[in-house]
Amino acid sequence: MYAEAATDAAACAERRRMRRARRQFAALWLVHDGIDWLWQGSLPLFLGPLPQSFQLLRGLLVAARLSRQAAGGLGIAPAGVCSVARLARGLQAIYFTPLNDFTYVCVMWTFWALVEAPQSSRFALRRCMGLQVAWIYFASALLKLSPTWLSGSHLWVRQQHLFEHLGWPLPQCLRPLVQSLAVARAEAFCGVAAEAALAALLLHISLRRQARPWCGRLACALALAVHGAGALLGNVWFFGPSMLLQVVLLSRPPPRPSPP
Repeated sequence: MYAEAATDAAACAERRRMRRARRQFAALWLVHDGIDWLWQGSLPLFLGPLPQSFQLLRGLLVAARLSRQAAGGLGIAPAGVCSVARLARGLQAIYFTPLNDFTYVCVMWTFWALVEAPQSSRFALRRCMGLQVAWIYFASALLKLSPTWLSGSHLWVRQQHLFEHLGWPLPQCLRPLVQSLAVARAEAFCGVAAEAALAALLLHISLRRQARPWCGRLACALALAVHGAGALLGNVWFFGPSMLLQVVLLSRPPPRPSPP
């Protein structure tokens, strides 16, 4: 009896954590859309070959996406809002801006729509989310095994362009380091190793009944290092917070469903 009550309490706490993560995810992408709207980051891509008369349709699509994600951030009608947000983002990804980031967001809205499911289904949801994010890091590490990436030349050229031509605000103490091809090569190897280790840790946490606490802490530290370096040295600054949010949520194994 006491064990069942403790399991139910853990399940309730887990549902609260997932609801909080869903609101934070909605808030992150609302900030992204707001910045995109104000500074016209990807909005020019919406027009493409479309005639100018479709500009109004573009504005309506963005406005709907913003309002629906704002509603999701407030916790209003969760499943319906998640479905509409997924549809709006999917239309953007298919017809206007075909980026992997937006496809990832569509998958995540599918997951977030299932947060209110029963405990047994929510346990399966957590496992699917863990496998998904582990696959993302594993695939990223696998793609970086090319000789071009491991040589450091790709990173070196990208960083020189950022710092010399775009005036990227890198601290002066780090500038001599990024001008070295050997340092860029070390960064490339470290990135592959960190992403592969992060994928392995998340897979372990998702599949094991009881993962040791240090596994989750190490996963969060690796995710922070990977995405912090990407933002500071590579101008990949927005996708990281979503992934960090997901890693923090998944850093602890979910409570097992209580027996019937």
